[in-house]
Amino acid sequence: INAEYMGHFLSVYFFFAMSERLHVVSVNFWEGRHARACADFLAAESPDVVGLQEVPRPEGAVAADVEDCNYSSWSILKAALPEHHVFFAATYTTNGPHGPYSRGNVILSRFPILNEEIIFAENGIGRYDPDYVIPTDNDYHDQPTNFQVARLAPPGGGTWTVLNVHGLWGRHAGDTPAW
Repeated sequence: INAEYMGHFLSVYFFFAMSERLHVVSVNFWEGRHARACADFLAAESPDVVGLQEVPRPEGAVAADVEDCNYSSWSILKAALPEHHVFFAATYTTNGPHGPYSRGNVILSRFPILNEEIIFAENGIGRYDPDYVIPTDNDYHDQPTNFQVARLAPPGGGTWTVLNVHGLWGRHAGDTPAW
């Protein structure tokens, strides 16, 4: 395993044999606030598998001139790795100034995705919330959290299982005690 820290982004290489490697990147997308920097990093790194958390995706058409990161970052992200397979797992959908958008985790894979699974954590409401209201007081204790599982078809046969999850948060954005 070889890991490199580049600013806010972590790039990890797994070496299986002298000729095989798996390049994995995991990034908290911060609701798209740094979408262009993240997209540039992903395009330069060209990872095999990417796990992203806090990714917003508009639910419907959005005007091209909208600069709000909850609406523009999805297209920026997809353009960075256009050949990768995409698995988006929404944790919730909410209404914003330009219409509804979902937020969740994303796995991007150079390899075909054979199977997708979403498991909701017992913190929060324990399921996808189609009408989530973003708290104004940093009290995220009821925010849904999911574990995203994808089974990939690597070259040469077999399957690889990838897990992507956002950390669990308690009240006032504090770490959740161990349970």
